Amino acid sequence: MNLNKWKKNLERFGVTNKQFEEDKKELSKRFKKEASDGDVIWSLFNKLILKNARDFQELSSIYYEMALFLKDEGKNSYDMKYQSTKMQLLYYKENGIEKVKWIASLGDRTCEQCASLNGRIFSIEEVLKDMLFPLKIVRT
Repeated sequence: MNLNKWKKNLERFGVTNKQFEEDKKELSKRFKKEASDGDVIWSLFNKLILKNARDFQELSSIYYEMALFLKDEGKNSYDMKYQSTKMQLLYYKENGIEKVKWIASLGDRTCEQCASLNGRIFSIEEVLKDMLFPLKIVRT
C-alpha cells in the first residue's frame, strides 16, 4: 500500500497528517497493539461518512475512494461502488433530476444483463427501488 497516496487522498476530504497520527494512536490503544496504516485509513473514511451523513455528493466521493482503497488492498470493492452510485443517485434526486440513462461499456467484461440495458432511461425511483445500479450513470 502506498501510504503517501492515501494520505493525500484523505487530505482532499480535510483529513490532516495530525489527524492520521491521532487516529493511529487511538486505534492502537483500542486494539492493544499498533494499528496498521490500512486500519487507520479505513477508520478515517468511516469517520468521514459520519461527518458527511447528509451530503450525498460528498458521500459518493468517499465511498468511491473506499472502493479504490479496497481494490488497492486486493479486496472486493463492489459494495463501496454500489454505495457510491446510490449516493450519486440520491444527490441527483435531491436536486430535481428524475431520470438517468444506463451506460454499459460493451467491452469484453460487460455482462449480458448490463449490455441489454444499455441506452435505456430509468427513473431514479425505479433504479433505487429495483437496485439497478450501473457503475456509470448519466443524468438525463
